Amino acid sequence: MRRMGWRFSALLLSGLLLGAGGCSTLEGLPQASTVPEMAPAAEPALAVGDRSYFTNGRRLEVTGLSGGLAEWKRSARRHYRSTNNFLLPPAIEESAKKRIANTLDAPLSSIWPLTLGQELSFSLQRVSDDRTSGERGESRRYWDCEVDAAQRITVVAGRFDTYRVDCTRRTASHKFRQRRIWFYAPDIGQPVLRLDYYRENRRRRLEMTAFVPVLPGLSDASSRDYLDSFQKVMETAGSGEKMVWTDTRGDAQITVTPLRTVRWQDGTYCRNYRQRVRIADHARQGAGLVCRTADGSWRIPRSIKRQGGVRF
Repeated sequence: MRRMGWRFSALLLSGLLLGAGGCSTLEGLPQASTVPEMAPAAEPALAVGDRSYFTNGRRLEVTGLSGGLAEWKRSARRHYRSTNNFLLPPAIEESAKKRIANTLDAPLSSIWPLTLGQELSFSLQRVSDDRTSGERGESRRYWDCEVDAAQRITVVAGRFDTYRVDCTRRTASHKFRQRRIWFYAPDIGQPVLRLDYYRENRRRRLEMTAFVPVLPGLSDASSRDYLDSFQKVMETAGSGEKMVWTDTRGDAQITVTPLRTVRWQDGTYCRNYRQRVRIADHARQGAGLVCRTADGSWRIPRSIKRQGGVRF
């Protein structure tokens, strides 16, 4: 096996997938099997440095935690603040062109921990300020959500047992505006798929490529050592064969398990993996997809198209 020289940060990156789903007939729903019993799922626990990647190239990074809100960076000029509850729109969204504020009308009843049959209803005032024109737009939105299924699904990031949360947005006069279906994977504490259906058959699909929990406290030497180990296990280990890496300079232990291998239409070979990060007595899990580049290294792709191929 050739030695790979890509940066440690590249290992922790991933991509985003934007595909299509259907509206009235709900096209685009993933093939799913029912999970007979799922334990109640806790609200996502975030840490500064966590990164999420999707197949259309979007990348999100948690850059701060303060006052019950997480600060997310989407690009150099686009960021937002939100609670850990992904069902709620961001409290603040800011970009070079706009600033959007979403204010809840009343405190929420908690839907956490998630279990089948849980429901959540809320309304909010949305104010959008155009930084160029100075124009302001205001609207009121009403959402109703229900945890309506426990399903095992397969997405680009891997196979997950998920809670399906079905949400509908309407106007004050009860006119339909949007249906949004989340698939939340408790194992990694992240939604791995989001489907949006609008009027006039408009639809969107947001699919996760990888969730990479932060690896705090690793020295540069430890990072390089872990990177070498990760490359070796992806190149040589069979599916389900675990690699346990221990930081001899600290108290971190990372377990990486390669899973299925797939080949995209452009000939690129990719592997799903699961990652368990234990720092002292605290453990978190990640998962994702890495693909073999022309130089033989395994990297999380920048973007993926189901009918095309992989881009780095």
